[in-house]
Amino acid sequence: MQGWSHLHNGLLFIKTAPFLYYFYNYMTIKSFQIVNQFSFSLSLPIRFLLLYINFNRTYCYDMDVGKAIRDLRVKAGYSQDKLVAQTGISRSQLYFIESGRCVPRIETMEKIASVLNMRVSDIIIYAEAQYPSKSS
Repeated sequence: MQGWSHLHNGLLFIKTAPFLYYFYNYMTIKSFQIVNQFSFSLSLPIRFLLLYINFNRTYCYDMDVGKAIRDLRVKAGYSQDKLVAQTGISRSQLYFIESGRCVPRIETMEKIASVLNMRVSDIIIYAEAQYPSKSS
């Protein structure tokens, strides 16, 4: 019976992927909560859903995550060099993220959040609060 449940959940996930993509594309606290609830109902880790939705996407946040990362890095007392050394990302990548020239992938966000003793969701919530949606 458990095998059927996972197969059914997988098919349901594939059918609802456009729905998830829409919410993730306009990442708000409410949409993050919806994706989180959806991952729970499918018994899939939210990281899997976020990676699936983020796959080959250039822009997936509708707020300035780079500025939020810069703010949180400075508040935590980290220089760019120190954060780069502890996360393993390149200095140019961090520069491009903080300047808003590129949007970090989930894996990069996880590395940065871990060093700053935060969760990825904390960074997103901070970004939404400090730098609201560009389309608003």
